[in-house]
Amino acid sequence: MPRTASDIIARAGQIAKVGNISSTGVFSGYKTQALDELNSLSDHIAQTVDFASAMTQFNFTFATNLVSSGAGNIIQAAPNPLPLDYLRVQSSGGASGAQRSSKWYLQGVPHDMVEIDLTEWDDQVQQAGMQSYPYFWAKDMSQRAIVANIQGDISTASTTVSNVSSTAGLVAGMAVAGGIGPLSIVTPGTVIAAVGVGTLTLSALPSVPNGAAISLTQASLMVGYPPVGLPYPPPSGAYAAMIRYQRLMPPLTQAQVDAGAYFWFDDDMVAVNLLAARLMAYSNEDRAAQYQGLGEGAMAKYTQLADDRGNRGQTVQLDRRFFGAGFKNLPNTKLTGW
Repeated sequence: MPRTASDIIARAGQIAKVGNISSTGVFSGYKTQALDELNSLSDHIAQTVDFASAMTQFNFTFATNLVSSGAGNIIQAAPNPLPLDYLRVQSSGGASGAQRSSKWYLQGVPHDMVEIDLTEWDDQVQQAGMQSYPYFWAKDMSQRAIVANIQGDISTASTTVSNVSSTAGLVAGMAVAGGIGPLSIVTPGTVIAAVGVGTLTLSALPSVPNGAAISLTQASLMVGYPPVGLPYPPPSGAYAAMIRYQRLMPPLTQAQVDAGAYFWFDDDMVAVNLLAARLMAYSNEDRAAQYQGLGEGAMAKYTQLADDRGNRGQTVQLDRRFFGAGFKNLPNTKLTGW
């Protein structure tokens, strides 16, 4: 079963010989360094491996306005802000996940958008009168900038974040994401609606998939500017759209760890071994490579069976930009003459 972050730090610290566990189970030693390394490990796992425990869903409506550049000669779809914690489309759902994780709906009928590179999006005809049903979807990740990590009290019953640790530099319109451990309850796509004295007002109520009422004291909140999504052709209506994506998990604070917060990653053996390997650099232990290997080996085995993927075949998928039916491949039935 998953361990609390405090337990993971204590076990790893004892293995790495950077501290001791008292008779009451309290770890003493390199606590600050251990928490920093655990947060670094959290980022590394989220950035490099896809697990459903770090996956969520973003529901939004296409922006229908057009923007122009090049002295008005280039007219294209307005950028659609993505969640601040967006890393990439999810592939933890199986072999077909990544290619079918971005879609929009027309009267309840889903239409998958083909993921393309920014350079491919740049190569499309960008002029007035192109609005239609989007079939391409590109992301500009260079727009993302996390400029603050703060703490505040949040609840699914209110859009107000109280007892905010700092509001310096925060302004309305900035994107927000976060929570505590596996509970990232800030609704994807949320932005700051207003900044008060020690408070923030969010644009949407925090939420969890099962609709439970949750309050978190001094949750970790990331604040900044999000990446953007670019549909093509520009949408001809404010269609409902949905993305399932892998997210960056919020960092843990010492207060959260002391209060018994859980680490979001499910396999505690992997977490303990990989954290111990990192901490061995502080104690000059020559077993670091051994524990790194143990952690990576256990991670590989866990990845093979994680997230209920063993109930169906995993196959290589053809690139949907070049194979399969799509709007752009349909014959033009409105053409007259030669």
